[in-house]
Amino acid sequence: MAGNAGLASASSAVVAPTAGIRRRLRSRFDRLWRLLAPFRYSRWDDSDPLDHEGREALYETIERSPGAYLSAVCESADVPVSTARHHLDVLEDEGLVTTVKVRGKRRFYPGRAEDAELVAALEDEGTAPVLRALGRLGDSHGGRLADELDRDPSTVSHHLSRLEDAGLVEREREGRAVVNRLSPEVRGVLRGDEETGDEETDTESEASAIAD
Repeated sequence: MAGNAGLASASSAVVAPTAGIRRRLRSRFDRLWRLLAPFRYSRWDDSDPLDHEGREALYETIERSPGAYLSAVCESADVPVSTARHHLDVLEDEGLVTTVKVRGKRRFYPGRAEDAELVAALEDEGTAPVLRALGRLGDSHGGRLADELDRDPSTVSHHLSRLEDAGLVEREREGRAVVNRLSPEVRGVLRGDEETGDEETDTESEASAIAD
């Protein structure tokens, strides 16, 4: 039981900091959706990709629960898996849904691929600490990151490769070392997350002072 409690606590520590990022990305999804809604036609014909009860239910489920796995999406939308696969492929082809593979399993997100990749990486207990360490340290080689995170260098290198494949980290060889840095977009999002956290802390402090 103690082990499970520790695992739950560690998982919460990874996921919690993404709340501000989720809010900003969701706001971006919402703004884009409002702009495109009047012109929401298929790329292939004049039909509305969401003009289908099951497809619309799947999309709304993914909107409410970004990052859900296929089984959870199907259960919540009450659509059989065999039927859902086709409709999810249509939504992805139309650019309304993005899938990200995390440890071999597909997770579903609304909107743009790069946003989905970032949220998925920040919710993964392997890649999230690496991203945040790079955010704190700036450009760093693998050994420095391994020391900072107290992890085996080969493990850190594996996660860096995953992040590079997702377009979230840039890696450049300098002499015998490989220097790692966050992509410009990720730097901006993480910086915004820190500022949001500072603002929320200030607000909580002010509320506490008023209450006292």
